[in-house]
Amino acid sequence: MTPRGFPAAWAHPAFPHSYGVLLCLAIRRYGGDPDVVLAGTGASEATMRADRRYLPFAVLRRLILVLQAGRPSPTLGLDIGADAPVSAHGPLSTATIASPTLGHAVDLVARYAFARSQALDFVILENERWRSLVIRERFDFGDVRETILQAVLIMLERLLAAVIGIPRLGAVYHFPFPDRGGTAAHAAFLEGECRFGASHLALEFSPQLLALPALLPDEMVYAAARRHCDFELAEALGDRRDNLVALLRRRLSTASDGFPTLDALAAEIGISPRTLIRRLRALGTTYQDLRDQSRQDLAQWYLRHSDLSVERVAERLGYADTSNFSRTFRRWTGFTPRDYRMARPALGYPAEFG
Repeated sequence: MTPRGFPAAWAHPAFPHSYGVLLCLAIRRYGGDPDVVLAGTGASEATMRADRRYLPFAVLRRLILVLQAGRPSPTLGLDIGADAPVSAHGPLSTATIASPTLGHAVDLVARYAFARSQALDFVILENERWRSLVIRERFDFGDVRETILQAVLIMLERLLAAVIGIPRLGAVYHFPFPDRGGTAAHAAFLEGECRFGASHLALEFSPQLLALPALLPDEMVYAAARRHCDFELAEALGDRRDNLVALLRRRLSTASDGFPTLDALAAEIGISPRTLIRRLRALGTTYQDLRDQSRQDLAQWYLRHSDLSVERVAERLGYADTSNFSRTFRRWTGFTPRDYRMARPALGYPAEFG
């Protein structure tokens, strides 16, 4: 229950538990005990490390308030966010680093960042002179607003700088609050112009900066990570019938060593195979249905977004016979795999962002 006087939105899941872990580490670094801070919330540092769900904003706020009280600084959020590893954003980090250019990486963040934080919207605004990644709050962050927005900006800055292999990005940074720390304080974290009093948090890029090539572009890594991003985004937008079905679809869609058996899946989630069959039947589906749908989705994905041969796609999906895969794919789509690939729009890496 949300405490009286607090916005109802604060009780809703808003940020990944991994971001809570980063705050717990910051509290420990400053000599505090995050589990004492979290007492009574139903959360702990251990559960945050083990849980893949979203963290209520009220829990995140409690951690930040302790940091604000113990380490009062006009750049506290920058300090916290700068310590976050580039990998902190899950498959979005992987896909972004593997993008071909900085511009494609920025577009990727705008497309998928909602899956990482349901408290923020990310949009692109542009003209012939610049492109801005604008971050808008979905509700009032109250007394931790500046700390959160600073942390969000610096984490994005560090992630995008890593794409092109430099320590600092050198963009233009727009903060929706007054300058409380002075130019020198922000210059310790950001190489570029900082502007204050903006309507929204934003990172602004020149065309020259966006055109810079990535340090380590990788088409296959990019395609696989984008599949994970697609699934996370679908979950965040509520595209699921039930958490169990969503969990199994996620596991099947990300299988890299062949599809697990029903018995193996049941063991992974701690129930018996018979119970799993019964629960899926109650939801109007079966393990075979979920596996077939994952096979179809993966087949279409690989044919659209990779240069894998049809034979290699069939092998990845567990078909020993390519002709059997081709017949099945034609039943799914009305196309042979080769015709499907030839008939597709120019959706490959990186033209899909064009």
